[in-house]
Amino acid sequence: MDVDNGGTPLTIPNTDGTGRPNYIDTDSEDDNIPDFEEGFYEAGPTNYQTSYINRVTAYNAANAATSNTLYPTGDTSPADGTPDYLNDSDGDGIPNLLDPQSAYFLDDDGDGLINLFDPNQNGDFYGNVNGVPDRDDDGTPNILDGSDVPLPLDFIAFSGTVQNENVNLKWTTANEVNVSHFDVLHSTGGSKDFKVIGSVQAVNIKELVNNYQFTHQNAPDGYNFYRIREVDLDGYEGFTEIINVVMEASNISWTIYPNPTQDHLSIRSTVIIPDSRVMILDVTGRTIYDQHVSFESKEAVLDLSKLGAGVYHVIIELPDSKKSFRVMKK
Repeated sequence: MDVDNGGTPLTIPNTDGTGRPNYIDTDSEDDNIPDFEEGFYEAGPTNYQTSYINRVTAYNAANAATSNTLYPTGDTSPADGTPDYLNDSDGDGIPNLLDPQSAYFLDDDGDGLINLFDPNQNGDFYGNVNGVPDRDDDGTPNILDGSDVPLPLDFIAFSGTVQNENVNLKWTTANEVNVSHFDVLHSTGGSKDFKVIGSVQAVNIKELVNNYQFTHQNAPDGYNFYRIREVDLDGYEGFTEIINVVMEASNISWTIYPNPTQDHLSIRSTVIIPDSRVMILDVTGRTIYDQHVSFESKEAVLDLSKLGAGVYHVIIELPDSKKSFRVMKK
């Protein structure tokens, strides 16, 4: 409104209070979900691109017989299964069709509204979206409603302890909002190949510090890696750090070969070990090699080519065990 002529000034929305108003803020809620994603969840929370593709298909069909510019639907740069107009060619975090610097930014009538969202260009009005998330169910979608911004869930602690043949996992959270459940993820391959071994329903009370636990029955020998995946009611996910729990490290079997050796010594473990300390001592007890060695592939190779001929002791040290081998160098 024009305040110079008796009007009332309008408040410019700035949901996240960062100093950049919503209309020029690509993440107006500061929830790490770009507005151009969050505003188009017709095809589900993790598939906003399908909504754009459906709109472009409808727009091109509606304008096939008009003079309006159509959206090119090629997938060439790169050929990654995503139409070029949805890629981010200049890496600025904005897909090409929404980026004024891109050739895919189509605004034939120059009104600042791209053809896809411009009813005057046979586009589909931006606000005409089905299935938009609305956390507080007040009729205003998240993307337009500052009160819908969830406080982040806080993982306060996450630990695992061995009890007999089992691993007991415990985690503590605070500030739970809109949380559905927690998935317990397990791997014996370090940070790779996590699989869900169980789920725990969330308490979902923001005002409480919530304690959870899960028992991994008959956990395998060796190194076990765990993390917790928090799943929101609307599909968003969050993760804890990865922790490592060692089951019966003293029962890990080792193979060292060739022995005697001329230049290289291979050490093989029966389990994946992300980090160990390997030392080589000569017959006088002098340490001539002391390094952290990973057995991510269950095997490591040491270069002994610079050592003189003789007898050496190879010591493998783990958090709760130690193994020593006698090696002959030719």
